[in-house]
Amino acid sequence: MCKARYRELMYKVVDGTASEAETAELQEHVAGCSRCAALFERIKLLDSLLREGMRGRRFEGGWERLARRIRARRVARYAGAAVASAAAALLLAFSLILPSTTTHPVALAEGELIVEHNGETVKVKSGDEIPEGAVVRNSRRRVVSIRTPKGSRILLGVGSAFRLVDHKLWRLRLLSGQIRAKVNGEPFSVVCNGIEVRVCGTDFVVRRYGAGVEVEVFEGRVSLKSAGKVVLLKAGDTGFARWGAPPFVAVRSNAAKRPSVPLEKPLPRKPVSLSPQDKPPAPLDLPVPRPAEPDNR
Repeated sequence: MCKARYRELMYKVVDGTASEAETAELQEHVAGCSRCAALFERIKLLDSLLREGMRGRRFEGGWERLARRIRARRVARYAGAAVASAAAALLLAFSLILPSTTTHPVALAEGELIVEHNGETVKVKSGDEIPEGAVVRNSRRRVVSIRTPKGSRILLGVGSAFRLVDHKLWRLRLLSGQIRAKVNGEPFSVVCNGIEVRVCGTDFVVRRYGAGVEVEVFEGRVSLKSAGKVVLLKAGDTGFARWGAPPFVAVRSNAAKRPSVPLEKPLPRKPVSLSPQDKPPAPLDLPVPRPAEPDNR
């Protein structure tokens, strides 16, 4: 049985009150504990469902009081069907008695971007807030950045787009093009096509080519995970992965380099940094197999 401390850490991370050390401790634990990982996903799902159900009408302090009630009842203490049924009952009960709060802003634009959220598409400018769950697109002819409250920066390439899946653990889903992330000591990961890139360092680029992903690292380290296999990339390395295939490292270097594809340029159809002998098992520019991508999260 895992320590009750990890359940309390889950509450704190979801509430946004956990310190960096506590968040890192929880991440390390759930990475090796499937039961706690499943429980944490259920807690986050309940959190997002309740926030969605309470969105639209103003109610000062409503979410905070609801969160305290949930913690008091230890909803997340029970696994499997017990959690699912408790979550459904709470969602129904509180949606009937509590009005909604507005969406909590989680990031700031540092230039003009297109943001899609709750069925609406708006153009935001520098200083405007970007909420969790939004799709962010760069339709301009230059790189535009997004800044997190802790000072990390996400540079969105020309013609690129991502969805902000989780702002507490900073999880992005890359929809098209490329991003460069300069992470300031906080959890951060990028997913697409069933492939996950997780930060162990600070400065890297992720590019999406159809069913494949290319990662270049300029500072620190990142982990590249696909098909249950993980490779570590350090500064100067370039890694590749295709949906359903293990990742591999194509370039090992002791020196960090400039991006092989500038963010100011539209992404080409194929990775330009692959030499003929380093071709992946299947071309990265092939369409993603259907019915759907596995990382619809």
